[in-house]
Amino acid sequence: MANLKLNQLKNKVDKKYNGKKRIDLGDNFKIDIDTVFKPSKKNEVLHEYASLFQEMLKKKTVYSDSNLLTVITALIIKKFTSLETDAKSYEEVIEMMEILLDGGYLNKIVEALMGDEMTALIEEFGKVNEEITNHIYKAAEELEEEANTLKIDAESVVNTEVIDDEQIV
Repeated sequence: MANLKLNQLKNKVDKKYNGKKRIDLGDNFKIDIDTVFKPSKKNEVLHEYASLFQEMLKKKTVYSDSNLLTVITALIIKKFTSLETDAKSYEEVIEMMEILLDGGYLNKIVEALMGDEMTALIEEFGKVNEEITNHIYKAAEELEEEANTLKIDAESVVNTEVIDDEQIV
């Protein structure tokens, strides 16, 4: 049994996750798609999704299952295909998807991505959504408790009378 060497492991990992399939999109365009999703890339996608979700909350973007699925699909396309894009913000990611849709390429790319890898990753997104939702509910409960405390403090100030420099509650 040999000692583990990082270079050997890197070569083994690269072989395992190097598989690609080429999709002819027509109009003289092609796109390469990863056949196996590298765990480190999956983590990057999940982190980027969480960041975009935070951005949406900060900008008070109205979100629905539909636009969250659009963001998820965009991030998967961005990380697991050869599509060249600089899309980083929520608006840029949505614009990327609109361009692919309007160009007639989105459905072809998504169909080519569909499979066990995509299904498993979408399940992971579901877990992230659940965590985010739990954090939002917890934060809302904390804000509500704080608001109730402030309300009680405000009521005690309003109900205080001052008579001859003496406070009577």
